[in-house]
This record gives sequence, C-alpha cells and structure tokens, in this order.
Amino acid sequence: MGSTEQWESFRQYTKDQLTELLTEYGPVDLLWFDGAWERSDETWNSKDFGDHIRSISPNTLINDRLFTQGDYRTPEQWIPAKPIAEPWECCMTINYSWAYVPTDKTYKSTYEILRTLIEVVSRGGNLLLNVGPKPDGTLASEEAQTLDDLAIWMKVNKESIENVTPGLEDWQYYGPSTQRGEIVYLHNFALPQESVVVRGVKVARLKSAKVLGSNEELTFTRRTAIHDAEMPDPDGEIIIDVRGNKVGGLMPVIVLDFSGNPSSVQIRNW
Repeated sequence: MGSTEQWESFRQYTKDQLTELLTEYGPVDLLWFDGAWERSDETWNSKDFGDHIRSISPNTLINDRLFTQGDYRTPEQWIPAKPIAEPWECCMTINYSWAYVPTDKTYKSTYEILRTLIEVVSRGGNLLLNVGPKPDGTLASEEAQTLDDLAIWMKVNKESIENVTPGLEDWQYYGPSTQRGEIVYLHNFALPQESVVVRGVKVARLKSAKVLGSNEELTFTRRTAIHDAEMPDPDGEIIIDVRGNKVGGLMPVIVLDFSGNPSSVQIRNW
C-alpha cells in the first residue's frame, strides 16, 4: 500500500498529468477515468481532482468513475432495463474482452451489436463500443466486417438513432422505439410477421407509415374502443400491414409521422 507520503506523491503526480493533458493539447472534451475502486473516495480525495479539472477546463466532461465527480453514468457490459433520469453511456465490447486479446475469438454478431445500439439509444443512452486494434494498428477482420455492416445500416437508418429521445412505453410497442418531435421510429427485431401494432396513441393524428429509406407507404388501420369512436382525438391502436416484401433487411425501421404529440402518455424524454 505504501506510506501516506508515497500516496500523496502519486496523487500530485496524477494532478500534474491532468494539468498537462488539459493545458498542452488543445480543448479536451472528456476525461474517462477507470480503476479508482482500489482506493476509497476519501483516500483519492476525488473532489480535489474534480475541482482541479474544472478550474482549468470547466467544459470538460468527467465520467462517473471518479467517485462523486462524474457528469454521467457508465454501466459496463449491461444495459439498464429502463431509461434513467441522468445522462448515461453503455460500455460494451465487440467480443468479450477489452483491448486486444488474440485468443478471444468469440465476436458478437452484427445483429447482436446493432440490437445493443438500438436498445441503448431507445433508453436514452449512448453506446461506447470497444474494438481492440492489433499490435500493428489494424483491426481483426471480424471486427472490421461488423463495423462495415453497421455503417451500411446507419447509412439508411441513422435518423432513427441520432439526436432522438426514448420513444413509446414497452406496453405501447413490443420493441425499442425512438422519437424526434412528432415522428416515432419503430425498430423491428421480430420480422417477418403480418402486422406491427402500436397501442395507446392518438390514432387520428397518424398521417403516414413507411419504411425508413423507402418512399413506399405502408397501409395501416386505426382501431379504438366503441365508446371512444366518436371522440375528436381518441386514443387507440394502429395496426400496420408489413406482409410481403414491404419490410425486410437487417432490423428495418418503420417511421410513423403524426400531426402533434403521438401519445397522451408522457414520453420518457430525459
């Protein structure tokens, strides 16, 4: 463990390193700490580090691994079941190891990585995906292929992922969804199937349903309870026809365009 004097010398060395990083290399957007759990918050005096960082660079983000000084949370290798009421970023590996481990050949499939990305974003988070470069700086072919596959998907569907908020509640749509204003994006894991159902929405406000990346509109049916049918703005459900080749490919996205707020349910906009 070393003496108190040795520990304080190490703390000062760390502060000096932070000063160098924050003053000699241009603007620093983020400091990502790790490994602090070997000592307590009190031993680290994390507030002293946080105050030091912010006195030099007040706009620099700090992750939550400097104990009480974090600006956002970093769940590692798991996804919160529900949106959480503060910024967060999921840290996930492309196989089951951090950095480059040549013996770890258990690469996650494109489907699994893409599903992780969608589930994270639909719950209000950001995905930090770890890929481990080899000693020569290149990526393993499996990692490169997965990233290429993700790029192809993003080229068509990125508007459903970027600058969006969590969408409908789980009971409203059996899958992840995101939202931007009056547009709801339904991410489909379970196709092929005959229909996609969305519940608890303002059915009269739905203007169109289509597959993202296609101008072809999907047909849909509005359904409400009998006693609500004559109301001017009833809640109900939408049944979207996805039979045939209308919806296909890897995790297609259905875009619902509403005139006004899609739901009377409070959308989880953290």
